[in-house]
Amino acid sequence: MKIKTNYFKFAILIAMLSLTNFQAFSQSGYSLNEIIGKTWIMSGMTDKTYEDVYDNTTITSSLKDNSEKKYVFKFEYYLSDSIEDSFDPNKVGKVKTGKYLIERPLKDSKSNPNQPQPITIMEIKELSSSRLVLCNIKQQNNLVFTKK
Repeated sequence: MKIKTNYFKFAILIAMLSLTNFQAFSQSGYSLNEIIGKTWIMSGMTDKTYEDVYDNTTITSSLKDNSEKKYVFKFEYYLSDSIEDSFDPNKVGKVKTGKYLIERPLKDSKSNPNQPQPITIMEIKELSSSRLVLCNIKQQNNLVFTKK
């Protein structure tokens, strides 16, 4: 009887440790290092090319149409473990892991300094060395990128 009791305690201990490790892994999210320094091309575009390039603080997005006109947009961003209600500029370049990408357009000389910049929240659904899948939280649509 003592052997069965010890075996049962051991099984419970292993199960608890497994759950603890699983929760720690799932909460850590994705690493900023997996995203930066790469050019990501959006899949499914037939008459346009859309690509994102990430550095530590900025996303540079470019859109090129068939006429070879190129439009460039810049966003500041950071990663977060949770959906946020507002953009925290103090986290830009400092938060290195997360499940959500929180971004807003960079202000330029044409921007009204009194007008708040809208934020976009993207859930990172998948990230590998060659594929990035983001889901826009508000629009609930997936954007699939492949590494250039």
